[in-house]
Amino acid sequence: MYSGIFSATYSDDPIGKKKHYHDGHQLLYIVKGTAEVLVDGTSETVSEGTLLLFSRFEEHSIRVCGGEYRRYSVRISPDIPNLPEHELLFSLLVNRASGFCRAIHTGRSGALVESVLERIVSEFSGESFLREEMLDALLKELLIIICRLIPREMLPEKNENAQLIYRLQKRFEGNYFKSFTLSALAAEYHMSVSHLSHLFKEVTGESVMEYLFACRLLAAKKYLATTDMPIGEIVSLCGFSDDSNFSRNFKQRTGMTPSEFRASYRT
Repeated sequence: MYSGIFSATYSDDPIGKKKHYHDGHQLLYIVKGTAEVLVDGTSETVSEGTLLLFSRFEEHSIRVCGGEYRRYSVRISPDIPNLPEHELLFSLLVNRASGFCRAIHTGRSGALVESVLERIVSEFSGESFLREEMLDALLKELLIIICRLIPREMLPEKNENAQLIYRLQKRFEGNYFKSFTLSALAAEYHMSVSHLSHLFKEVTGESVMEYLFACRLLAAKKYLATTDMPIGEIVSLCGFSDDSNFSRNFKQRTGMTPSEFRASYRT
């Protein structure tokens, strides 16, 4: 069994992080201190008792305000099994529907959140019998607590349409290199183009093609950061139409050319 957690840490190092991304989702809980979080050009100051949700598509930076900064960080694989029982809980990590709020103030539930995170870090660092099963249970417990803390409108409806959109998201994440058209997808799912577009936007906060582009962009970033593969080869592997279109869109989304992005991760 695989729990989906591939990193779980506690740190009191009072140093933030420059702009970066993870090939996975992240839950960051601030135990003590204050920090400025910058995501997609939007800045927010957060303090102790705040739980932050970052999806795998989101580059972010953290600047510590003051000397103390203690936090828990849990990173979650995007390859969590595509099972119906996961859809509601894990939609928190991938969707940005209307009403979404990245910074969740835990209030009286802070002690409970911190307790579960402490157990996750302890379990992750050990080799106990049924370790993955326990991590899976603890992660679900944490996500249930979060679901109870946030407004209901941040969660998708538990209906057939929401499940279809979740499955389509997972399909894009695993097959970003393939060619998809909105009309072909609508025909495959037996609905009009406008209806599919509306449902996808309602659940995820993004259009169908924007989400597919985000999946391709993330894959390209991973290749750029971790390999010496030529950019033209990366363009082809990730499903982009041509080099110039890729470079133009890449700089528009990240503020850097592909070569500049690669160099920034090398240094």
